[in-house]
Amino acid sequence: MIRTAFLSAFLAAAAVAGPVEDAIQTIREVRPNGIGHRSAKEAVDTLAGQGGAALVPILNAIDGTNPLADNWLRGAFEGAAASGDVPIADLRAFFTDTDNNPRARRLAFETIRRAEAAAAAELAAAAVEDPSPEMRAEAVDALIAQAEDAEGDEAVAIYRKALPGAPLKRQVDAIAKALKAAGEEVDLQKHYGVITDWRVVSPFDNKNEKGFDVEYGPERGDLSDPDPAAQYDSEEGKSGWIAFKTDDAEGTLDLAERVGPLKGTVAYATTAIESETEQPVELRLSTANAWKMWLNGELLFEREEYHRGLQFDGYVVPATLREGRNVVVLKVLQNEQDQPWAQRWSLALRITDPYGRAAEFTQAED
Repeated sequence: MIRTAFLSAFLAAAAVAGPVEDAIQTIREVRPNGIGHRSAKEAVDTLAGQGGAALVPILNAIDGTNPLADNWLRGAFEGAAASGDVPIADLRAFFTDTDNNPRARRLAFETIRRAEAAAAAELAAAAVEDPSPEMRAEAVDALIAQAEDAEGDEAVAIYRKALPGAPLKRQVDAIAKALKAAGEEVDLQKHYGVITDWRVVSPFDNKNEKGFDVEYGPERGDLSDPDPAAQYDSEEGKSGWIAFKTDDAEGTLDLAERVGPLKGTVAYATTAIESETEQPVELRLSTANAWKMWLNGELLFEREEYHRGLQFDGYVVPATLREGRNVVVLKVLQNEQDQPWAQRWSLALRITDPYGRAAEFTQAED
């Protein structure tokens, strides 16, 4: 009797697995210009018809898909979840495995929340150290609300618990303000992972915005580790690297203040950091100016756009730090616009892990 029941369950699971796997593979093969879309529509209907049995396989399939397939899989997931046969325990196990795709984990979480709000609230409360920025943001908002209802040492303890996980600037600002009012100091530079020590050389010609593709002296030298004693031909004769340090909480280095309110000009800035291991990171740049970025001599990204507005983490560039010394070089260009809002010439750089938390590194000594 037991053997018969087990065999029946096994055969039922196998019968589901085939259609589910085939439908998922069909969706993963979707491409632009309508390629595979008709078959994908049929596959979505197939998955929706499988109900809860299709949910975790769909979540597993999201990792590594192209954006089009991702959208189709999300639609299939919602269709299958609408059956009402939602395996909460399986979705919870998928969510709590932080090695799973963050987007898929969030989809699992939202499905749990619709079915069992109390269970979702429990998961969210424990997510202050979660890799997913979305989940951390939710957990930190809940802790901030708790701290606002608490007093004295209890409130300080809650704010301190919330700070390491806070992924949003508004959250960090609110926590730092509350802790400062309580007499607690917060090292925001460390929290953000900002670069504080720079060497800058300028000015080079950017009249009529011509300097973006011109390789001035620093670019003709060793961008993997510029010589701090090097001298270059500039608009002021010979110019060399000048050391600057910023004490701004968000790491802003005001070039207009340090170098001069120059127009139609180019500056290069470089910094060196030490990493104990090879690690994936994100270089998060804030600037309102045109720019190029190199890491260890490799051009990572460039943007020829002026005065788009200065935003915290305005640009996020994925990269890999090698073990040991790493050198970043930035080329930051100011044009000749004379409107009041076009006078900002600055940069700020912070280095985070792929989930927005400060990476492990130290500023290198020359």
